[in-house]
Amino acid sequence: MGMRCGGGRKWCRDWGTSLTLALLLAVSGCGAGSGDDDDEGGDGGGGLQPTLQSIQVNIFTPACALSGCHVGATAPFTLQLDTLANSRMNLVGDDGMGVPSGQIPASLRVNPGFPDDSYIVQKIEGSAGIAGQQMPLNNPPLAAAQIALIREWIFNGAVD
Repeated sequence: MGMRCGGGRKWCRDWGTSLTLALLLAVSGCGAGSGDDDDEGGDGGGGLQPTLQSIQVNIFTPACALSGCHVGATAPFTLQLDTLANSRMNLVGDDGMGVPSGQIPASLRVNPGFPDDSYIVQKIEGSAGIAGQQMPLNNPPLAAAQIALIREWIFNGAVD
């Protein structure tokens, strides 16, 4: 039994990736891993974790750091999400206090401890009052479990 997708192969691949990530998150217990958090080379060793490292590997890299999106010097509003270092610098900054949004400078991209007040959450949820469109642009929205993971990371202070 085969699966047919409309919208071309890229849409199918992106949809399949989102579904796979959502299933992995559900199975992993949303970070209920082994408790061994010193695995700096991966995603924490216990599946998806509410850390920037895990979010980078499992969400930003496959869904945001695509050609024409949040990668390189031409990234919209200088929001590069193509490496862990760039994501950290462009979301929370050197001081860990957050970086103003390029679209709505009165809002922080990430307001540590406050996911509802973080512009990145508003953009990925497609909240009322955002400038532009819901992210990721021209692709299916992130799965609820992926958004919950980002929210948890922010709620925990947006630190690794």
